[in-house]
Amino acid sequence: MPCSQLVRAIELRTTNGDRTIVRHVSTSSILQQADEVDEAVDPLEYVPAPVMSGKGLPTWEAETCGSTCQMGPSACLPACGERFWVELEFLLWWREGRYFPPLVTTDNPGTLPNATVLFGGDQLSEQARPGGRLQFGMWLDDCQCLGVGGRFVSIAEATTNFELDSSQLPFFARPFFDADPAVNAQEAQVIANAPGQTGDLNLVTESEFMAADAFVRCLMFRNGFARMDFLFGYQFGRLDESLVIETNTMNLLAVRDSFLTRNEFHGGQFGVNGQYRWGCLGVEMAAKFGFGNMNQQAILSGSTTGSTQNSGLLVQQETNAGTHQRDEFSYMHDTGIKLVYYPTERIKLSLGYSMMFFSDVLRPGDQVDTAVDSRLFPAVAAPAGVVRPAFEFDSNHFYAHGLNLGLECRF
Repeated sequence: MPCSQLVRAIELRTTNGDRTIVRHVSTSSILQQADEVDEAVDPLEYVPAPVMSGKGLPTWEAETCGSTCQMGPSACLPACGERFWVELEFLLWWREGRYFPPLVTTDNPGTLPNATVLFGGDQLSEQARPGGRLQFGMWLDDCQCLGVGGRFVSIAEATTNFELDSSQLPFFARPFFDADPAVNAQEAQVIANAPGQTGDLNLVTESEFMAADAFVRCLMFRNGFARMDFLFGYQFGRLDESLVIETNTMNLLAVRDSFLTRNEFHGGQFGVNGQYRWGCLGVEMAAKFGFGNMNQQAILSGSTTGSTQNSGLLVQQETNAGTHQRDEFSYMHDTGIKLVYYPTERIKLSLGYSMMFFSDVLRPGDQVDTAVDSRLFPAVAAPAGVVRPAFEFDSNHFYAHGLNLGLECRF
């Protein structure tokens, strides 16, 4: 009760022999002094101690930064002052397999469907390839509520080389469907038919993939063990692939067909990143989605020794050779999960799985038209009505996925 509400007078009684003496003492001055003393004493300020996790490490977010982000940097403990992070990951990823139509056959005369297919007719299995992912960023406040960052991903080039000559196999050919209305049947261009005709074939297909993004990271939720961030920004992706077929016969006739595809994605992205930590161990999950433009290019070229036209077998100057380009609306998603270990507060080790997916890409095998009008072979100019082999944009999807081993430093 405040001192001002107390009684302001005190009656004092004493005796002197047979007499009783009564005195009235005013206490206003005394009580006023008591009020001043009472108001001058400040209550003890309570400073919460950091909560200790299961392994004895402080979880600062719950009792400091998580509840005082709006109070300024001075409200944060030193552990909250980590402004930068850099993470480097080693990747062991697989690409989605590439499909090719039947391109090389054996069993004389080499025509489908009775011939044995040596290359094509199915999806080419992909081996795991090494790669790397670099992520870096900076928090814009001491409480780690708002940050910016970037990331770059690259996978080693995947190359498949298929070589064959008449010393390995006496007979092999390149199958096609003769679109000449007078023929309209399966045919084959014989490369080797030893011992009367020797030849060789070299088929190479390559694939290169990379991606990058820039993002803003905003705190959505945080407590003593977990946090979740919202991310949004810009996404880039590129996929370049090729298919080149070269053949030589004993009479020095060299034929070459080349199919190159280039896909470049630019778009916006958004996503979430969640973290849960218990002591030195934790788990992280991320999911990002992007929407934007996919620029598709297909570059087809061919050549034949002694020919005045830039034509091979499956690429003809008059019908499908040249550069074909278009823009398509596309989407992508990038998801992953990691198990993490903190040997110290500023270092994080991780092991996880990730997957990146892009829709609407051109792949070289899908751009091959195996129907060819045989009237093009000896002609300088295409006869009227010749349209095969034709080019049509044939989009497909692409994904890459695999294991990640990472090291992150914060400072």
